[in-house]
Amino acid sequence: MPIQGHFIEPGIYLSRWVSPITSEEVTAATQQTYSILATLADPTHVVLVDMRECSEIPITMLSYIDTVRDLKQNWRCQGYVAIQPPALVQVMIDVLAPMVGQYFQSVAEFDNGLETARQRLRSSI
Repeated sequence: MPIQGHFIEPGIYLSRWVSPITSEEVTAATQQTYSILATLADPTHVVLVDMRECSEIPITMLSYIDTVRDLKQNWRCQGYVAIQPPALVQVMIDVLAPMVGQYFQSVAEFDNGLETARQRLRSSI
């Protein structure tokens, strides 16, 4: 499966993306992630998105709109940290952050991403 997710520690959900990925898989994985997170007792969480093995993502206008809607509905999420996002995803991050009022950060290495996610989670408590 090109997108897999699981908790790596309390409050930090890791979503790992591996190319090739379709826009339908992005939508399905996003919805599955939010379904999992909605059932948890944890009051807050941070999503860490590992894109080191994802060179491109086909984004359609519909999937972009769906993503914005989903991000706005995920009120318990304290932020998203992307590890080595492709260029188009970085542009989306730069545009989406102000639109959805959500914290987004891009980092180059997994360890930096994990530490950023931990700091964001601590700052929300």
